[in-house]
Amino acid sequence: MRKALAAVALLALTSGCADLDEYLDDNWGSLIFFSISGIVSCWCFRCANESNKMFERMESTPISPVAEVQEGATEIKGRVKAKDDILVSPWGRKKCVYYKFKVEEEKSSGEGGTYTTTFVKEEECVPFVVRDETGEASVDNKDATYELKLDKHNRSGVFKSPTPELKQLLKTRYGKKTRGLIFRKALTYHETALEIDDEVYVFGTATAENPARNEGYLLQNGEMPLIITDKGGSSVELGYQKDGMTLMVIGGVASCFALLGFILLVT
Repeated sequence: MRKALAAVALLALTSGCADLDEYLDDNWGSLIFFSISGIVSCWCFRCANESNKMFERMESTPISPVAEVQEGATEIKGRVKAKDDILVSPWGRKKCVYYKFKVEEEKSSGEGGTYTTTFVKEEECVPFVVRDETGEASVDNKDATYELKLDKHNRSGVFKSPTPELKQLLKTRYGKKTRGLIFRKALTYHETALEIDDEVYVFGTATAENPARNEGYLLQNGEMPLIITDKGGSSVELGYQKDGMTLMVIGGVASCFALLGFILLVT
């Protein structure tokens, strides 16, 4: 794509276009079309390459018993255990080490359409360990990506009242009302939580937690991003593969548009 851009610039300067300004005035639409398509194509192919590399890395990293974890890219499977503090999720009141409670409001755009805004969002986490039959590993989860099943979901709106529980929660914890000036607000409620004793897969980069005392390993972001999921390890891997394939297709389509723009520029 860089070579094509250079060719367009060279063409504008040397292929009989005595006046570059005149050439650009006559071809500005094609040039913008070509440039945007080329940029989108390059971005898609680059992101697709990163997704495919991550998929290959995850696929080639076997699940390790905690006692056999080595430094570097790692995948483990085990049960969540509290390290120190324990959280309680706002809605489900579940004992957990991570939760996200989010409420979205649907609003009218004034042109017959709608759009969604975040009405409430609360997300908290505390350090925890993952334990299997061979031992336990600490997880530095403050920079983690969570891929968790939805625990609770509900809606309320003009024709459906929120539950008294949700209404009270929004009022006392977040200072929010479920009703506008006249009608009830169109709200969607979601909560996910990583509960104590949940079975999880953790992808991450293992480092020695305290080499001098041989105290095991800590999983964190690094060569392998820190991803915590209760959906199964393969679901995360296939997600990267799907993203890579989708981006390749979009990049290919954008390349065709860029080629069309290039043809328009040189003809």
